[in-house]
Amino acid sequence: MMRRDYDKFCGICEKQLDGKFFLQTYRTDKGYRWGYARILRNDTTFIREGHECLKSKTGIFIDVFPCDGLPEKVIPRIYCNILSLCCRKILYSEVGAQSADTLLKRMGFSCLNLLPKEWAYHGLEKIAYCYGKGKTKKVRCYAWGSKEETKGQERKWLEETCDMVFEGIMVRAPLWSGEMLAYYYGKDYMTLPPESEREPKHTAVYVKFPGE
Repeated sequence: MMRRDYDKFCGICEKQLDGKFFLQTYRTDKGYRWGYARILRNDTTFIREGHECLKSKTGIFIDVFPCDGLPEKVIPRIYCNILSLCCRKILYSEVGAQSADTLLKRMGFSCLNLLPKEWAYHGLEKIAYCYGKGKTKKVRCYAWGSKEETKGQERKWLEETCDMVFEGIMVRAPLWSGEMLAYYYGKDYMTLPPESEREPKHTAVYVKFPGE
């Protein structure tokens, strides 16, 4: 979501979510270590592999990503990308210190984990304050680290929408969904990958569904 919509959404969720769901942010859950919100189903559990060390509330969730303006001048853009990278590494450090694939990386993340995570939240808030409500041509989610995100995506992809039927209900969807998918996944995004590559990126060590 664009930042203005994200802030409005979180404000409504804090007041109107029923008991089945929980709005998880670093403000509502002291153990949470990411720069974006999640909507959790309360009577569930989802523990991601490698994240067992985290002390945040667990549950089956949907991520909600805020997007801010991407500076059009080169120096401010580089500054924002570097700042977001540093913030993300600090927030990830508790996980990386335990599950990074090499000893050197684990040592590096262990050092980063000594820094207060509030520094990272402050950095992401600074980006949101400076660029969250601007009218730059491109926007990006500073919580992501993909190459595509550092270049940004077209603002119109998020702001221009259309009606679409999803699971039997009418919802608002991106008007430029084809362009978005091609940008992130390639022009042949409708082609299935080989069976040998069809593996989940985020595996779980434990999942509990409602009523179990």
